[in-house]
Amino acid sequence: MQLRKKTAKLDIPRNMNLGKQAKDKVTGFSGTVTDYIEHLTGCNQYGLIPKYDGSGKYPDTVMISEADLKFNDYKEHPKNTNLGKHAVDGITGFEGTIIGYAQTPGQCDRYCIMPDCEPDKTNKYPKGTWLDDNRIKINDKKKKKKVDTKKTPGACCPALP
Repeated sequence: MQLRKKTAKLDIPRNMNLGKQAKDKVTGFSGTVTDYIEHLTGCNQYGLIPKYDGSGKYPDTVMISEADLKFNDYKEHPKNTNLGKHAVDGITGFEGTIIGYAQTPGQCDRYCIMPDCEPDKTNKYPKGTWLDDNRIKINDKKKKKKVDTKKTPGACCPALP
């Protein structure tokens, strides 16, 4: 079930596993897929939410590595071709490399933008931020960064707000 068409501005296909049932192969935890996060480093994750148990507390979404999940009806999805590209926030001018992409069943897709480190000034690790996809402008003039996902452990996006 496709709940949203392609993002008009960035032309990203929807992940067709959103809304499906999945189970963690390690723990046995199961639920409905509510989120998908794709990282430049290849450490992609799905958010699963269990059914409400009647306790009065809304269940928490649990983020689980894509490799650890078994789907009842898995659909292969194309990878996001914007990962590694340079982008600018159209509102604030904040800029950096796209290192993460998050999809939800609704209208709230987001990109994680990580600015470059400035070792000659402070040599502090830069702080990335998640921005709505309709705010992002791709700067095709800057060279796309590539990461060897076989040698790079995990992703470094901050947690989604």
